[in-house]
Amino acid sequence: MKRGSQLGFEIKWRWLVVVLLPWAAVLSASEGVCQPACEVMSANGHFHLRVLPEDGKVPLNSHHSWIIEVESDVGDPVELRGLAVSGGMPAHGHGLPSQPRVTEYLAVAVTVDGLMFNMHGEWQLNLSLSDGLAQDHATLVFNLDY
Repeated sequence: MKRGSQLGFEIKWRWLVVVLLPWAAVLSASEGVCQPACEVMSANGHFHLRVLPEDGKVPLNSHHSWIIEVESDVGDPVELRGLAVSGGMPAHGHGLPSQPRVTEYLAVAVTVDGLMFNMHGEWQLNLSLSDGLAQDHATLVFNLDY
């Protein structure tokens, strides 16, 4: 039979795993820190974004495309009217080695072509978004370790 202190520790540990760990994942996503496939809210909360490489992986030293799905803060589909992409490696003090551009605006998603990452390490993508009613921005931070 377990003593009271052992049982109390076990209950606290389970509470930590069941309640706090899922919240840690939510907090890191809302701050924009994620792997290349991620979900993030824009800075002012207007847009919820799902961002993923078109082929499911991020190649090194090769141009590729990303899909950005956009919803409103309440989950309704959003048709973007404008999207600008910039970024780089803040720790290294340089921008992207390519000039990504939006090539396709669909009802709920945007295709960004021409992204390229030329080295391992922490990258940042800055997205400026507009749907004609609201303007906002989001920053994605991810680490490319191969």
